[in-house]
Amino acid sequence: MGNNLLPQFLGLPVPVLSANKELGLGVPNNIRDKIAQGQYVDLASMLPSTSCMHDRGRPMVTLEGQLTMAPANNKAIQNIEEWSDAFLTFASIFLSHHPDQTQAILKYLSIICMAAKRHVGLGWLSYNSHFRMRVVDSRAAYNAIDQEFWVLCMSPSAAQTSDKKCYDFNLRTCTRIVAYTVISA
Repeated sequence: MGNNLLPQFLGLPVPVLSANKELGLGVPNNIRDKIAQGQYVDLASMLPSTSCMHDRGRPMVTLEGQLTMAPANNKAIQNIEEWSDAFLTFASIFLSHHPDQTQAILKYLSIICMAAKRHVGLGWLSYNSHFRMRVVDSRAAYNAIDQEFWVLCMSPSAAQTSDKKCYDFNLRTCTRIVAYTVISA
C-alpha cells in the first residue's frame, strides 16, 4: 500500500491492480476470518486507501525504504459505486466459504443497488449496515428485505420533508414528484 502512495504524491500515475488478482487481495487476515465466520465487518474496511495526498496534517513515514505520507484512517463509503466495490470484495471472500449463499448474496446486491437508484440520500447505506448486523444476530436470509429497517431507513425523515403544503389536489391533480416508492419483495 505504501508504494502506491508515493507516485500519487509526486503527481505520477498510480499503478492499477491487475485484473487477474483475486478480489480482496489486500484485505487483512483478521477481517477475512470475520467474514468467513459470518461476523459483521464494516464494508469501508474493504476499500483501498482513498486518502488525498495533499493533506498537510499527516506525518511522513518510511515504508519499505521509501518516504511517504502516513495513510489516513478515515475510510467511509460515500456512494453506491464505493459500496458496490466494497461489497463485491466482501462477497468474494464470504462466498468462498459459503458457496450455497451465492443467490442470496446476489439478490441482496440487487436490492441495495435498486434502493440507491430509487431513493434520494444514503438511506440504503444505513439499511445495509442495520440489515447485515441483523443477519449476524439472527441468521436472517440475505435475499429478503427486512420491512422494519426498510421503513426506518428508506422513508424520508422529518428533516427531508417539506413544510410546504400541496394545494394541487384541489385542482384534482398533483404535479409534485413523489418521494415514496413501493417495493415488493
